[in-house]
Amino acid sequence: MDIKDESILIEKLKDGDHSAFHRLFEEYKKMVFHYAHDLTGNFQEAEDISQEVFVRVYNGIKGFRHESSLKTWVMKITLNLCRNYHRRRKIFSFLSLSQESQEDEDEYSFEIGVQDDPAEGIYQRQKLRILRKTIMKLPRKQREVFVMKHLKEMKIKEIAEVLGCPEGTVKANLFKAIKNFQTLMKEIEQ
Repeated sequence: MDIKDESILIEKLKDGDHSAFHRLFEEYKKMVFHYAHDLTGNFQEAEDISQEVFVRVYNGIKGFRHESSLKTWVMKITLNLCRNYHRRRKIFSFLSLSQESQEDEDEYSFEIGVQDDPAEGIYQRQKLRILRKTIMKLPRKQREVFVMKHLKEMKIKEIAEVLGCPEGTVKANLFKAIKNFQTLMKEIEQ
């Protein structure tokens, strides 16, 4: 979405235009859900957080100050809700991926481009499961920047805006995350 389209959409949202909100929802629903799932490791919590994100966007859009892009604002709301989810439960590390249901795996099969070959689909799901499990082992700050950079393909500047920290801090956490991720993957391969 370019800046002009985004500005028009924001104005329509502020005016209470329901079709504009539907457009925003359609534009960001997968991104929000996947980001929440990547941070929580829990399908149901990701769904609940996603719903809450859009409730907060709807209720808070009139206060949107254009200090960042709409995408950055939505990602920041998602991140804060994921952090709150863990604070409420006094959990300092994210939930184990082993708690995910079969429904969760089936829900993601469309994301990995499962072909007509069932064996290839099983192989792809297994790779995805290993990647998610490895990402979940990263410390929280490293996981957040790793997910935003490599799974959500955000720029360092956008990540810094979402996290409310300097770009140098993002780069440092990303560097550590990549090193830790590589180490964890080597352990799995052995």
